[in-house]
Order: sequence, then C-alpha cells, then structure tokens
Amino acid sequence: MSGGILWRLAVECIGIERAVVLAEEGPSDYSIRSGRAVCLERTGTHSWWEDSLSEEEIALLVGSYSVEEPKMPTYQVTWWPTPTEWANSGRGIQGYWTSGDEFWFQRRLNHIPQGKAKPLSGRKWRSHLRHAQSSAKNISRTFESAASDAFRKFSSHLREYSCQSKIQVP
Repeated sequence: MSGGILWRLAVECIGIERAVVLAEEGPSDYSIRSGRAVCLERTGTHSWWEDSLSEEEIALLVGSYSVEEPKMPTYQVTWWPTPTEWANSGRGIQGYWTSGDEFWFQRRLNHIPQGKAKPLSGRKWRSHLRHAQSSAKNISRTFESAASDAFRKFSSHLREYSCQSKIQVP
C-alpha cells in the first residue's frame, strides 16, 4: 500500500478493517509473480516488501480521465490529487494522516456529489492544495504560538517552585 491519499481513498472504498488486513498480509501473489512487489528494506535475514501500483491503477483510484476540447490539446483531470501532487503540496507528511488532511478529504468527498467540487488538472491541484495548506499552516501557527506561550508560563512557574523548594531544574 502506498499510504497518503491513495491509502485514504482505499480505506473509503473498502473500509479500514479490510485495508488493514490487506496491508498486514504483505504483497499479493500477483505482485510477486508479476515482479511488481517492491522491497522497502532489507536487514540481515529479513526483508519488508509491499505491492506497488501501476500508473493505470493510480489513475483509477484518483478518478483520472482525459478531456478533449475543440482546438485544444487533450489533458488529464482527476477527482483526487495524484500521490505526487499530494506529497509535493506539503500535506501528507510521510506516514501520517493528520486531522487537517481528514478534514480536507471529508469536505471534498461531500462536495463532489453536491456538485461543489469538480475534477482538476495537475496545475489546478497544485494551486488548490497550496491554498488548503496555507490555511492549515495559519491554524497550525496559531496553535503553536498558543502552546509556546502556555509552555513559557508553565516553565516560569516551575522555575519559581523549584527555587522555593530547592529542587534542581536543568
């Protein structure tokens, strides 16, 4: 499994329980026979492998299709960002699906059947994800600032207490 946006789309389609079972099973027989299993790490006598997805499978997961317009070159649009667009956006820190990622995902998921979201080209995805990420960064900065202020207040009280009770605080 790839993680990130592809993992979340798979979970939406097959459910978390089934996705976890499949991930724990390791690479499928098909991936091994076809040479599409990828070795993640080798240590001593152990190797960790996983399935890899073809470009066609990724295109299917993200809802990709070609758009043909008169006097225009054909171009691709997708309902969901590709793994590369997702990773390059600053979202989807490797190995983590944040509450901000989930909020964005649920919002888009709800907007699609309502007609409030449409498929986007790669360029539009980069812009869309950058805007969503800047909003998340602003929220994150606000929380970080509040946490930093709270820590400073707490640590000054801790120093006062430790000085009064003769406890050493580094």
